[in-house]
Amino acid sequence: MQKNKRKILVVEDDDEFRKMITDALTLFNHQVQLASSAEEALQILESSSFDMIISDITMPGISGLEMTKILRKKKIKTPVIIISGHSDTQTISESLKNGVNDYIQKPLRIKDIPIILERNFD
Repeated sequence: MQKNKRKILVVEDDDEFRKMITDALTLFNHQVQLASSAEEALQILESSSFDMIISDITMPGISGLEMTKILRKKKIKTPVIIISGHSDTQTISESLKNGVNDYIQKPLRIKDIPIILERNFD
C-alpha cells in the first residue's frame, strides 16, 4: 500500500549518517530536507513546515533535545524523533518529558524506518 509522501526535516551533523537516513527516507517516498545543525534547522523552520523532524541528540551547539524544547516553547507541534547512540534511561526520560515523540537508538536499521514513522505520524 502506497503511503502519502511526507515532508521530513533531518537534523544530523554526521555526513555519513545523514546520507544514509536521507537515502532511506527517499527510498520510502518521502521528501527530505537536510540541516547539519539544530541552529540551521531552527532557521529552516522559520519559513517552512514539515510533517516530522528526525534529529540526532548530540550535536555541536544546540542539541536535538534543546532544539525540541525551543520548538515546543514556540508552540510548534511537529513530531520530533531523536536518534542517539546512547541509551541511558535519564536521557530518554528527559527527552520524552520535554516534547520528543520518540527516541531511537543507533544503529538505525533501514527496514525499521517505515515502522518508526508510522507510529509517530498518528
